[in-house]
Amino acid sequence: MLRLVQKGIGVENAMRLRDCERLLTKCCLAFALLFLFAPVGLGQPTSSPTPTARRAGRPFPPAQYIPPHDYDQRNIKLDLRFDWEQEQAIGTATITLAPTVKDLRRVNFDAAFMSISGVALSAGTPLKFEYDATKEKLLVMLDRAYQPSDELTVVVSYHTNRPPPERTSLVGGGGLNFIKPRPDDPSRPKQVWSQGEAESNHLWFPCFDHPNDFTTSEIVATVEKPLMVISNGKLLSTKENSDGTRTFDWKIDAPHATYLTSIIVGDFVPVTGEYAGIPIMTYVYRNEVEEGEVTAARLPEMVKFFSEKTGVKYPYAKYAQTTVRDFGGGMENISATTQTDNMIHDARTELDSTSDSLQSHELAHQWFGDYATCRSWSDIWLNESFATYFQAMWDGHLRLPARWGGAAHAADVPRRRQLVALD
Repeated sequence: MLRLVQKGIGVENAMRLRDCERLLTKCCLAFALLFLFAPVGLGQPTSSPTPTARRAGRPFPPAQYIPPHDYDQRNIKLDLRFDWEQEQAIGTATITLAPTVKDLRRVNFDAAFMSISGVALSAGTPLKFEYDATKEKLLVMLDRAYQPSDELTVVVSYHTNRPPPERTSLVGGGGLNFIKPRPDDPSRPKQVWSQGEAESNHLWFPCFDHPNDFTTSEIVATVEKPLMVISNGKLLSTKENSDGTRTFDWKIDAPHATYLTSIIVGDFVPVTGEYAGIPIMTYVYRNEVEEGEVTAARLPEMVKFFSEKTGVKYPYAKYAQTTVRDFGGGMENISATTQTDNMIHDARTELDSTSDSLQSHELAHQWFGDYATCRSWSDIWLNESFATYFQAMWDGHLRLPARWGGAAHAADVPRRRQLVALD
């Protein structure tokens, strides 16, 4: 990876990086020796603690494993509407799959906090099913034995139920989250947003909710005006309905892990840009358009920078980031990042601090995490490490002078304009 940095910042800094690399190697060796001889050299007890004492001091984390499944998800289409009072999503999940074993007669889906009203094949043939709320599983009995050469589509009719607080208290909130005005905060916006990482998307649609099975997806959602729906991939259509609602149809043809599927409902205005014909959008509140333009001014350049550094052009039909209330940071949902609304800065704040680090980190995940995904959650550190590294590359690119391969000269221009305007 150092070669990627050296390529962009010139000979002088490349020599410094080589020196740092040598120093880092020496430090690693020194630490290895230190830990190897630590029990004697640091005066620690020479006998190891008993197993009981070790467990009492720091319990082992839960085991990480890749659960078996005997089918390959091909596509998941959700058709949803929302009950705001009950905080429920209501609709169908149409799951297309292919067996990976001979004589497949039943399939298991991950599904939590749902009420299942029926399961059928796409042709209408009803199927028997069992829902185990304790194990968070939906077991569907098929009408016959299916072979690996077959492809079948199962339609699940359901509605979600509100999970207990401990299941939605994750960073960002797990599953589907309803944001509504409250007596103590009547200005809160009306929103719905999802959070799937690590395995929380099966709280709002049935699926194989693990990162080692990629599927395409489509979300058709109906909401009342003036709300809109933002999801993965390309917006195929927006239909105006006679009852004061609108139906949005989003589809992504790039296969992805289910945890990257997302939906956001709210009243937003897009701040638009583009890179190589690809729309680059930041959805903000109607009263923050000017601030959104300032905050997201460098986002198209980030997409260009990462495309060139990786050698892989941004691979999806659009890139969007949407700011929502009560979201704890950012989440790299494929082609549709979810961001905290605290990300938005006005021009005065931008002079002292930007949200480029957050924006560049989540954008980098579109390659490292979305385009290439860890096989199991024990390897999630790779997703995060690559995104953090590219975040640092962007910071360096923005701050280094042009003679070292950076863009400091270009980045200073909008800042000087801001200063003039504020004076």
